Amino acid sequence: MVRRQREAVERAARDVERCLARHGGLTDAARQEIRAVMDRWLGDLEYFNLMREDGFSELHTNHLREAVYYLDPVGRKTAAVTRTEVFYYPRNTGERLIDVTTPVHLNGKKVYVLRSGQILHGMSRHVKVGVPFAVLQAAGWAGLAAGHGWQRIAAQVCLALAILVVAWDRVAFARTYRAWVRHLREIGRGNLQYRIQPKRRDEFGQVQFELNKMSLGMADMLRQVEESAAKVVRAVAELQANAEGTARASEQIATRMQEVSAGAERQAIDAREGSAAIQAVMGEVKDGRSRARIAAEVSERMAETSAAGQGRIEAAVTQFNAIREAVGRLADVVHGLAEQSKSIGQIVDVISHIAEQTNLLALNTAIEAARAGEHGRGFAVVAAEVRTLAEQSGRAAGEIDELIRGVQRELADLVQAAKAAAGEVAAGVATVEAAGLAFADIRSGVEGVAGHVREISAAMDHLAASADAVVERVAHISAVVAGMQAHTEDVAAAAEEQMAAMQEVSSSVGVLSDMAGALQRLVGRFHTG
Repeated sequence: MVRRQREAVERAARDVERCLARHGGLTDAARQEIRAVMDRWLGDLEYFNLMREDGFSELHTNHLREAVYYLDPVGRKTAAVTRTEVFYYPRNTGERLIDVTTPVHLNGKKVYVLRSGQILHGMSRHVKVGVPFAVLQAAGWAGLAAGHGWQRIAAQVCLALAILVVAWDRVAFARTYRAWVRHLREIGRGNLQYRIQPKRRDEFGQVQFELNKMSLGMADMLRQVEESAAKVVRAVAELQANAEGTARASEQIATRMQEVSAGAERQAIDAREGSAAIQAVMGEVKDGRSRARIAAEVSERMAETSAAGQGRIEAAVTQFNAIREAVGRLADVVHGLAEQSKSIGQIVDVISHIAEQTNLLALNTAIEAARAGEHGRGFAVVAAEVRTLAEQSGRAAGEIDELIRGVQRELADLVQAAKAAAGEVAAGVATVEAAGLAFADIRSGVEGVAGHVREISAAMDHLAASADAVVERVAHISAVVAGMQAHTEDVAAAAEEQMAAMQEVSSSVGVLSDMAGALQRLVGRFHTG
């Protein structure tokens, strides 16, 4: 019997090794094939058990005994075998078995062991009851047939004993039947700790062993279910807490993103308004630049006119030698010219002062524009001051022009007077020379004004270029803010979607928690020990 069991388990182990090699391990497909191999080789054996080296059962022909650890003394010994070995196995169900275990290899390395069990049966009930009953019955009928007194009495005793054997068998069956019914009722009450204590190893005892195995298998399975349900409850609680935390975080993110989006919208509006204001200032700067250029051109023409006037006066000096008769009139004219020259000097001073202030303001404008960066808020004030000074420069230049025209008219009168006073040249020469010096001063002053005006014009050009750069930067900032607003709106929408999803997850987790609790309550109906 042991030899046949040994051959069966070794052949089954080789088939299992081929399945593992074909599938590269214990995959789902390999499990199905190995189950078929174990069922094919099972025959009269009690079980096949494919077990890991740590005692964990991967596959068992009795599915109720699968996926548990066999850490009893025999289980530990079988898990450590390196060759086929035979063990006497007193099972916790009350059975006595012969366990034959052989190692299972994959790629030359031991990965599992294959256990097989063969029950050591006792005497059959048919033999224990049937043989005595048949012998006693035969002896009784034989004694009755002989007809002698003592033989007849012995025959009657044998028949009575045969009847007692049958009665004893019925009583034993009834007692065993009640034990079966009680065991099943205990299972129905949820008590999986109840065990029948078989007193024999016949057919009745084997049924009792099977009932014990069923209780043990169900208890192991329910313990695993209970442990899994407890793990599910803990995981569900953690998941629910995480889901609630994530939902709260998503809600806060959505709120913050809405606030950021509103702030970005306000920044976009401010950027657009700032861009419009800077563009308006830019228009004023360009207008001031054109006015400064006009003033520069006028100043240059004034300088040319002053130079030409000085040349004419020098020419008039030679002519005034013949104007001797109009000395008095010429003296008055020259006096008026001197007064106007004083006014011209004052105006030139004003122009010089304006030029200096304009230069300082232009410098301040550049500094303010550099400090302001994107916003340029001080630029409008400086630009207004520059425009005012430019207007004052224009008015001063106009007054200079009017004065020069007056001087020219006076000079024309002086020429006429010189024609009339040709004889009074001597006195007129000195006066005209003084006028020539005055014109030289005027020319110098006008040239200085023209230089300052050119500097102002250059500063206005630089200011206009800076304003263009500021406008470009503000436009870029406006575009960036608009893009940021769009992104924040997308993030807010995504956060709201995530919040809704986490709320659904939280709801699903609640359902799962209820199911796990129901499963725990269901398992709690059974007492597994």
